[in-house]
Amino acid sequence: MNEIQDILNQIREVWNNYIFKLKFFHSYYKFDDATESNHFGQVLDHFDDSLHIVENAKAPESIDEQYSFNISLLQTIYVQQDLIEEMHRIFRTNVNKGKLHEDFNYKINRELRNELVGHPIRRENGNGKMISSVTLSYHAKPNTIEYVRYHKENDYSFNKIEYPVNEIIARHYQFLIKNLNFINTEINKPLIKYLKKIGEIRNALNQKSFLAVTRLTENYYESFQHENYLYKTNQIQSVFDKKDTHPRFQLIIDEYLFDLEYHLNEMSNEIESIAKGKERKTTNYPIYICKFQYEIGKLFTKRSYQDFDFFGGILKKSLTNNTEAVNELNFMEANIQDEVNYYSSCNYLSKILPK
Repeated sequence: MNEIQDILNQIREVWNNYIFKLKFFHSYYKFDDATESNHFGQVLDHFDDSLHIVENAKAPESIDEQYSFNISLLQTIYVQQDLIEEMHRIFRTNVNKGKLHEDFNYKINRELRNELVGHPIRRENGNGKMISSVTLSYHAKPNTIEYVRYHKENDYSFNKIEYPVNEIIARHYQFLIKNLNFINTEINKPLIKYLKKIGEIRNALNQKSFLAVTRLTENYYESFQHENYLYKTNQIQSVFDKKDTHPRFQLIIDEYLFDLEYHLNEMSNEIESIAKGKERKTTNYPIYICKFQYEIGKLFTKRSYQDFDFFGGILKKSLTNNTEAVNELNFMEANIQDEVNYYSSCNYLSKILPK
């Protein structure tokens, strides 16, 4: 089942990084309230919880345990078939239960489960006439599900039926592989479409106004707004309006454009790796760590006057000879309730301090 888990992990990665995260994919898949609640995560959780039941299926010798084993195995397969159907629905592949039922590997296991677990006694609707009745055998061969059936097609005569467990599992494995591979291929289609949107934003970096770049980013890459305290559209536009008043604001704009291009390139490379099978290219992100990184980190995350007085006080005592740094600390203190000014200043301070 390792191959199945690998495919599920690939689908999970695309879901978490793109489909669930970005409005472009919400629109493509016509998300409803249930989908937006991330119930697909529950589908994956069910697979995680149940794959081992099928993978490690080995019938016990005890008759009592055999009965529990048979029911557990068939019901697990049944549930996983339903999970596959739900995945087809979420990803709008146009594969429904009727289409699945055309697959022999689905049909035979489904009917076996329904006959033994779902409806061991079946009657016709309306007149209530008996269709069939079944009972599990207590004399089955090892690793074999054996049962006796009385069906109206045979005039209710005795009929012993056997299904080797390894064949049941092999059919289910083929069913899972076929459908998961199909779903995994289908989700590449919107990824490739999204590459074009990434291209539009990248082109805008060189050809459009800063305002146009932020609007495109908000519409097609809204999760980028969470990369920094000031990358939300209204905040970064406010920073842009102040860029000529002090270097702290221009620095934020420069970093915004650099970060946006970096993340767009990384996304593009990742999508081409997933959807087109190209070799994944990655670039190390440059990180600047200043001498007072701990105190700066606290100033970024704690903005009460009490916290600032403590951590800002430590920096002021350590930087008495650094006039520019002290001025920034004073500016931050005066603007502690103004996110744009405060975080722009804190970011600028972190860059002018020595490594």
